[in-house]
Amino acid sequence: MKTNMKTLLKTRTRLLLLLSVSLLTLYSCKKIKQEEPVLGDTKIRVVNTVVGSTPQDVYQNETKVSTTSVGYGQNTDYLTIQGGKSSTIALKNEGTQTISFSSVASPYANVSYTIFYYTNPNGFGAFAGFIDENLAVPTGKIKVRFMNLGSVLSNNINISVTDGGGPVTSGLAYGYLSAYNTVDPTSSLTVNVIGSTDTKVIPASTFQAGKIYTIWFDAITPTTVNYHVVAQN
Repeated sequence: MKTNMKTLLKTRTRLLLLLSVSLLTLYSCKKIKQEEPVLGDTKIRVVNTVVGSTPQDVYQNETKVSTTSVGYGQNTDYLTIQGGKSSTIALKNEGTQTISFSSVASPYANVSYTIFYYTNPNGFGAFAGFIDENLAVPTGKIKVRFMNLGSVLSNNINISVTDGGGPVTSGLAYGYLSAYNTVDPTSSLTVNVIGSTDTKVIPASTFQAGKIYTIWFDAITPTTVNYHVVAQN
């Protein structure tokens, strides 16, 4: 079913939902001038976070833009689409024309996005899109941000450096994207739901110096977090 992109997600830092992108109108006391849209290529990476979903093909309008389908826990490489104008981004069941979810979007040209396909707490499919910032990574470090998609979790999430290295992100609520954090790639990270003794360790072997990562969390029980790593570069 085709619908406008609506999402309950909020972010702590520089979030840009694709549907929120609109043309700005400049006003002055003498005249009103509307800015012309900047057309060009846009890159999107689609992440499938829907447990049990059929692998999905990615379309812009009627054009298939993905070369391989994306199943649960997987992400596409960056896909090139037309930016700077309104179009329909759709996910269709692999090899069919059956639409799982679609949304009208107006992404900026010459920008890269990560788009999460997820189900909201009411069980409805949705998209949430975030700009992937082109950051300079300090020598010998990584940049990492975190996304909480664990709608069944009983509390917020803490992420810290293992073995007493201190907090990285504290109290990450459902639907929130953290800021990019600078972390030593030789450090493992410990994740836990506040108030729970269950912990999950993201080993240092996950990381490589100079890389930028997005780590998203989901869950099937209220106190245990699962993590998934997406390399941005």
